[in-house]
Amino acid sequence: MVCPTNDEITRLLEKYEVCLIRYAASMVKDVHQAKDIVQMTFIKYLKAADEAEIKNVHAWLYRVVQNHAFDFMRRKKKHKEKEDALKEELRTPQYGPDKKIDLKDAAERIHEILNEFKERDRSIVIMKIIEQKSYREISEKWDISIGNVGFILHNTLKKTGKIFLENENNLKSKQSEAKNE
Repeated sequence: MVCPTNDEITRLLEKYEVCLIRYAASMVKDVHQAKDIVQMTFIKYLKAADEAEIKNVHAWLYRVVQNHAFDFMRRKKKHKEKEDALKEELRTPQYGPDKKIDLKDAAERIHEILNEFKERDRSIVIMKIIEQKSYREISEKWDISIGNVGFILHNTLKKTGKIFLENENNLKSKQSEAKNE
């Protein structure tokens, strides 16, 4: 439970640092990361030696370097997997020519649905979504309260979404039936 002296730390660094860096570098294939791992190991050693006696310092240092190297490789693997997934997602054309047509069709269908609503409700949606007007500006135009603007906007968008999804489901059913015939 005695903290190592500066001389003891210097002696341990001189004796083990280069070998530990080589050992870590052989696992992580990166000298700079290996140096960081060894540095973390010595910091951990100082904390551990202060709390309890380490009987076999050589074995303890190598084991901790190995554990830190394994942790690094696990983190690197997870990072690589996320990076690969992101690259794959970016390679997949989400907005290719066929998707642009789908978006254009969807926009046209939404416009048709909105045309079925009262002029005020349709106008509130257009002012808010397309023109990006504030609730205050919309309330002044239509001479209604700001709360009422929010209520009308919410209900109109909710109804529009519901009708849109129903139409999409009907369209898919008809396409499926046509394929089966």
